[in-house]
Amino acid sequence: MSIGCLVKRAIHILFFVFLTVTVANGAQSSGAVSLNSPSVGSTVSGAAPTPITEPPGAYVLPSNLCGVPDASAGLQAALDAAKGRALWIPDGCTVNTSRFSLISSNTTIACGQGVTIHSMTPMTCNDPPPALESRMESNITVEGCTFTGDYTPSMAAQLSGMCGSYGVFGGAVPAAFYAGSNITFTDNAVTNEMGGVGLLFDQTSNVTISNNYFAYSYENSLQLSNCKNCNVTGNTSLDANWNMEDAGALPAGYDTGTWSNNTFACDSTGVGFYTQNAGWRTFLGGTCPWTVGIGCSEASGICTPGEYSGVTVQNNTITGPGASLVTSSVWGGSSVINNSFTNGGVLTPR
Repeated sequence: MSIGCLVKRAIHILFFVFLTVTVANGAQSSGAVSLNSPSVGSTVSGAAPTPITEPPGAYVLPSNLCGVPDASAGLQAALDAAKGRALWIPDGCTVNTSRFSLISSNTTIACGQGVTIHSMTPMTCNDPPPALESRMESNITVEGCTFTGDYTPSMAAQLSGMCGSYGVFGGAVPAAFYAGSNITFTDNAVTNEMGGVGLLFDQTSNVTISNNYFAYSYENSLQLSNCKNCNVTGNTSLDANWNMEDAGALPAGYDTGTWSNNTFACDSTGVGFYTQNAGWRTFLGGTCPWTVGIGCSEASGICTPGEYSGVTVQNNTITGPGASLVTSSVWGGSSVINNSFTNGGVLTPR
């Protein structure tokens, strides 16, 4: 669940208390947000990922799987064949999926230019499935791929009417990594997804999330939970929110890592769920919130004081009207330093 399960299960009680928000603004500057991104409100497949070279000895996805109505079974068979090495998805291939495929340890998924992994799951409020999933697997890399769903910002009002103010339950799309280590997700694009959780790293360690492009999510597009030495760097987000939130109370300083040199942007389109829900929008300071350890997912929402104190958020740019970096000095205690707030982007302490 986005901003987590936190905003929707626990903090909805506090929301009524804090409906009037005190916002600490960073330095403001004039000018429009410019990210060399797709036009506002358009259907996008994402900014083109950095071109990737086919890994030596890779298993190549059979071309007859490209463009077929549902390649889920074929993708799983290809991942099984590539176990312990690399799966190469060749240039221009569109892989349509309706259910998740499991990734084994010591496996790389590398995509050629113009590759799209497209989720065909019907719009649902109840735990839409990821395209990829790993369970207690390590030494995994995913690079150069465009992951996309069928959500567009024009659907926001319709989906809000369908799912209500609690939004989408679950929905770790487009991929979920559970209880593994040494995982790299780099040079990918994640766009037009409808998930309450987003790209998920849960009970993982030694994670690198770098140089990716996130855009136009209905709710969450990225979540780290119970994550040690998890580093998020050099990514760009437009109208897609991020979240760091543990499942429950853990020792102080449990979560560690650095979020640095990212551009987190918002424009008049905003994130669909927050454009449609004024209460949450007010509480979190904007239509594109990036929350850093402001609670836990269990029903109480209570964490250990300082649970996120091992996390540093530095040298990021939060830009555009509606872009809000949301922090907590109680549960969080994260080091939030040297970030830039421009064009209406704000810091929202909780």
